Amino acid sequence: PRSTLFPYPTLFRSSGPYGRFFVAGAIATVVAGADSGANPMEHPGEELVFVLDGELEFMVEDQPYRLHEGDAIHFRTDRRHQWRNPGKEDARAVWMALRPG
Repeated sequence: PRSTLFPYPTLFRSSGPYGRFFVAGAIATVVAGADSGANPMEHPGEELVFVLDGELEFMVEDQPYRLHEGDAIHFRTDRRHQWRNPGKEDARAVWMALRPG
């Protein structure tokens, strides 16, 4: 059984590890009700998220984006951002992250 107390997505890595590569990708499963926490994140890089099923909501610089199956978002992560799964079902997404070296 999965715990909703651990908010971060379960990841199935589909690329090489950070360090050797600047881009990392995974199939992420985000449990219903999970979120990235009360405080927005800011860090160098970019993220590209493509929702496979379920729904995810992102807040980037106080602008909300609600994504459903087939939707995508691409943003620079040096802008304040948060994410959450507002749905009643787990969401799955292809989650790509660029971390400059």
